[in-house]
Amino acid sequence: MEETTPTRNRRLARVHAATGAVGIEGQNYQAWLKRRTGKTSCADLDDSQLTDVTDSLKPTTAQWRRVLDLCAELGLSGFEDDRFQAFVKRITKVEDSRLLSRLQLRKLIYALGQWVKCQRQKTAAKVTQIPAD
Repeated sequence: MEETTPTRNRRLARVHAATGAVGIEGQNYQAWLKRRTGKTSCADLDDSQLTDVTDSLKPTTAQWRRVLDLCAELGLSGFEDDRFQAFVKRITKVEDSRLLSRLQLRKLIYALGQWVKCQRQKTAAKVTQIPAD
């Protein structure tokens, strides 16, 4: 059964918004879509293919767990932490972390991982400093 036009249009918009938010546009978008579906335009996808593409953009539970683990390591209290929300906005340009796509969440996880790495290096540097007598 074919989707109604408003539902299909919402799915098309979701795909374009999610891919555009992480910089997959133009020829890169067409190549990305072709790798996944064999077609270069969402308009050419049948409902099943369009559903698969939109589902592939939804964050996974494992990604959210990873975000929470990284937050804990950074001393952030999680999604409600103002520092976390500010970081999300700066990295992804999205106001509400609950609205992140899978691709945006991947970008956020990478950035949080870099922050953790930097914090570990700072901690290691403090530990190896020898106090002057």
